[in-house]
Amino acid sequence: MRYVSTALYLLVGMAFLALGTRYVLSPELMPYHLEIIEVSWSDLQPAYQQLFLGLLKGFGIGAIGAGLSVILLAFLSFGSGRRWPLFLLSAVYSAGLLYVTSFALLTGATPIYVSMLLIGLSLAAGLVDGLRARRADS
Repeated sequence: MRYVSTALYLLVGMAFLALGTRYVLSPELMPYHLEIIEVSWSDLQPAYQQLFLGLLKGFGIGAIGAGLSVILLAFLSFGSGRRWPLFLLSAVYSAGLLYVTSFALLTGATPIYVSMLLIGLSLAAGLVDGLRARRADS
């Protein structure tokens, strides 16, 4: 079980890195973002394009940092047996992502399947950790 939960955390961390890299390197907003604001990229004034790109790239850098943190925590806690930081990360991340994603879904935009996948992987990793810890305690 220890390998399964660590592998799931590593997948979440790598997905964070991929998402962050995609956002940092993107020359314009993602299609689902444009769907929310109901404007095409070319119709946005240059000042708004710069503002939105700054926010997108800022989120991307944050996602890269979070991905590196998850990967580092997975490796560090694997040998030490301390799993609570990852379990807490799983719960906090999943709740936060559900909250943020709900705004996009409420506006009628296409659901963000990557977010839903990350929530599922993160919760699964936390569940596997919880089951493993429960077995160890009994």
